[in-house]
Amino acid sequence: MKKMMLGFTSMAIAATLLGAGGNTVNAATTNDKVSTQAEFTVKNGDITLNSAPHLNFGETSLDKLTNGNVKLDLQNNTKTNGNDNTGKDALTVTNYDATAKTWNVTATASDFQETDKSTGAQNGTVLAGAKILVNTAKVATVNEDSSKSNNQAKGTSSLTNIMGQGAVVLSGNPSFGTTTAAVSEANDAQLDLSGVDATKVSPDKAYTADIDWTLAINPTAQAAD
Repeated sequence: MKKMMLGFTSMAIAATLLGAGGNTVNAATTNDKVSTQAEFTVKNGDITLNSAPHLNFGETSLDKLTNGNVKLDLQNNTKTNGNDNTGKDALTVTNYDATAKTWNVTATASDFQETDKSTGAQNGTVLAGAKILVNTAKVATVNEDSSKSNNQAKGTSSLTNIMGQGAVVLSGNPSFGTTTAAVSEANDAQLDLSGVDATKVSPDKAYTADIDWTLAINPTAQAAD
């Protein structure tokens, strides 16, 4: 009797695992899934002119001016008139603007004026005939991070007159990084006083000219819709 009951139980279990025709019935499975994304945004940067050089041409004498053809090489980048010393020894441009195709820096100098040595204030008395020449072919350009930038900024010509006109003194392509153009050696800039009338000069007076350094960019062409 015990053997018959055991056999019956075994047959019942087998019946639950076999379908019609003796086929095995698999347990139910699910293929549901949820997809998401990872994302980030790259924000465009800026292009900036960070610094520009102060040009100190030292001094000359009245007798040299009277004899004419006085040309003074750049002495240093020290500002000796007044308390403000914002001028540096180089042009420095930093570019992280992807819309800039090319860029350039122009320099425009005003006429020299008599200047108070203690305050640096100009008194409005103009000394005509002087020329400031920047040797843009000599200007050395160095990338501060050359491993990450391929900036080809360079001077465009030699001994460019910047008096009263916007002359391009530095230009570059859109590569990213910082470009430093040194203007610190004697032949990087020159002051030509050969056109100055010596009788118009006030001895022992300081003369200064303001220089505006302007950064301009040429934007990339927009893709056609």
